[in-house]
Amino acid sequence: MAFKQIITETIAIGESQSGILLTNEGTLVGLSFTSGSISASQISFLGSTDGVAFYPLYDKSGAEVTLPVVKLRSYALSEENFSAWDYIKIREGISASPVLQATEEVSFEAISKK
Repeated sequence: MAFKQIITETIAIGESQSGILLTNEGTLVGLSFTSGSISASQISFLGSTDGVAFYPLYDKSGAEVTLPVVKLRSYALSEENFSAWDYIKIREGISASPVLQATEEVSFEAISKK
């Protein structure tokens, strides 16, 4: 049986990035926005191998990994884009133009499997 972990995190008012999602050597496979209105129309992701230095995630074709978002929706994520990273952050907007969370904190749950 596969191990499934649900990680709860937020993007605070005035910030563009979430806290660190520690996947415990699993792979990020799902995301649910559970409360708040996200300020951006899309999110992107940052990955890290050490939990300190984070870099924008790009897929194997060289495109930034992004996702259009609407509040109170759940999304399936491609394991291929996240399997190499133990630490992930979510950013509102894209790397070239991050968006600050404007009106209220956004909460979400990330699902990690191994």
